[in-house]
Amino acid sequence: MLKLNAGFSRKVGEPSYGSRGASVNVELELESHLIGDPAALLGRINSLFSLARQAGELALDTKQAYYEAVAAQNLRELAQQSVTLLTRSYEATKTMRETGTGSSLDENLQRGELLQAQLALREAELSPTNTKRRLAKLLSVDREFAGVTLTDPLPEAADSTPAADELIALARDKRLDLQALAAQVRAGDAAIALEYLRIFPGLSVGVAAERIESRGLPGRDIAADFARASVRAGQLTVPDIQTRGERGVERAQEIEWKVGPNIVLTLPIFDQNQAQIARADLARTQAVKSYDDLYLNIAQDIRIAVDQARTLWWNFEFYQRELLPQSERNLEYTEAAWKAGTVDVLMLLDAQRSLLETRRSYVLVHAQAARALTDLERAVGVPLDAMNTDSSSQARSVNENDEVK
Repeated sequence: MLKLNAGFSRKVGEPSYGSRGASVNVELELESHLIGDPAALLGRINSLFSLARQAGELALDTKQAYYEAVAAQNLRELAQQSVTLLTRSYEATKTMRETGTGSSLDENLQRGELLQAQLALREAELSPTNTKRRLAKLLSVDREFAGVTLTDPLPEAADSTPAADELIALARDKRLDLQALAAQVRAGDAAIALEYLRIFPGLSVGVAAERIESRGLPGRDIAADFARASVRAGQLTVPDIQTRGERGVERAQEIEWKVGPNIVLTLPIFDQNQAQIARADLARTQAVKSYDDLYLNIAQDIRIAVDQARTLWWNFEFYQRELLPQSERNLEYTEAAWKAGTVDVLMLLDAQRSLLETRRSYVLVHAQAARALTDLERAVGVPLDAMNTDSSSQARSVNENDEVK
């Protein structure tokens, strides 16, 4: 801050030696508030990081809601297939009973299974409607979503997932919440430095100029001067009288102006801002603790998410490759044997239940595996397609946020 101070002064000293003068100060004042308010800046930074993080969370929540809606849609289709399968078996049992090759017991058992499947279909028709409506809420859509058909299927197989250590390094570089805490630590450093500066509230540096008041000599008593000079000399003597030239020399030797530096510094005697310094240091310590906790937790969260995703996708592929084909073959062989009369209807019902349960588990495991990918994306902080492209370079780079001092 640039300040111009002008004033007048009167200095009082010994009799006949007082003076009047004027002073002008041009001051450049450096105050601590010019550095800014780090708390406000930190709040703005945190709000921006939080907004970006919320946008990413919303995208992942929307993707997960879509997967749940697709899985509910698949379960409804599966329930419809179950009704079709059991209707066919019931009609076959009914025909066999009418022709005398079957019994009413077999027919009633098949009819009971069919009624259970019809009830399950009724319940399965409600789940896709509600999951689609939850998806519409996340998309901020007010139209009715119950009749909308979701065309994009669940992912059929997960791409090669990078190693957990590579994803940890990538997450520590990309996670917005970790970056926000790192910014909070840096802001804490700035806040501590600012509070130390505030020990001295203000510093003024400038130039001061002062002109000394010019005064004439006191009046002279010629008779008294003549008498004093004669007494000192012991005879009549003329007193000393300055000539015009002597008075000019003496006047030239007088100092009329004083110019010099002007420094004003407030010294803290009682208030050295220790309370605010301790407060800023505590806030920084808490930020460092939060940063360290999240920094360490990221590693374990990613390891859990990677193992979960790999296990669920292995289970899905096992269902697809082994269990589902085996259950379909079992039902096919059992149905043929039942029609040939070599097995009873109970074995047929057991094979049907096994196939239907395997199909349902297959759909559920598929949905869980798809959700595991979104959980992995949430833990890493980047989309899945960016993991494979960024993880290799991140593994070779040095993470600048590894240490916060």
